[in-house]
Amino acid sequence: MTQSYNLKILSVPEAIAQLRIGRTMFYKLVKDKKIRLIKIGSRSFILKREIDNFISSLMPSVLSEEHRTIHGLEVV
Repeated sequence: MTQSYNLKILSVPEAIAQLRIGRTMFYKLVKDKKIRLIKIGSRSFILKREIDNFISSLMPSVLSEEHRTIHGLEVV
């Protein structure tokens, strides 16, 4: 029996482009353990769900509040 996995992996440049951030900010997020890398040989990749989870973590947890500040950014 074979299992089917639907895991999307992104290269570092693809993840940076998807997040629309710079390389320095990307590696700061990795260092701060906001995004985890996986290694395949000598290359680094990111699971798409890591990007999705990171973006979700930036969203306000209480939707009834009109304004929230997260990481110094105002989310409206």
